[in-house]
Amino acid sequence: MSALALRQRERIAARNLDLIRLNLDTLDAFFARYPAAFDWQRPKAGSVAFPAYRLGDVDAFCHDLAERQGVLLAPGRNFDFGGGRFRIGFGRRNVPDAVARLDAYMQTKGRV
Repeated sequence: MSALALRQRERIAARNLDLIRLNLDTLDAFFARYPAAFDWQRPKAGSVAFPAYRLGDVDAFCHDLAERQGVLLAPGRNFDFGGGRFRIGFGRRNVPDAVARLDAYMQTKGRV
């Protein structure tokens, strides 16, 4: 199995990079709708970012989002990031659905 993956590594890497680029575009559009709520810096590499939540306690935000929408974002303090930051991964296929749920959460909270 691993030999097959190694033979296909360029195709697999290209597919993953395409997915990450599409997910970054989705995140760019989302964060552009909520400039007062988030500080978004598109990462230069990788599939993880640490945006800042500007509207209150980031721990409470992450907890409430998981409870209400089933979207798991981890507070940045778990990764030695302060400043109200949270970890968001975007290397998975379900990112558009998770961002749609995050958007619905922000809409219900009146945070447009």
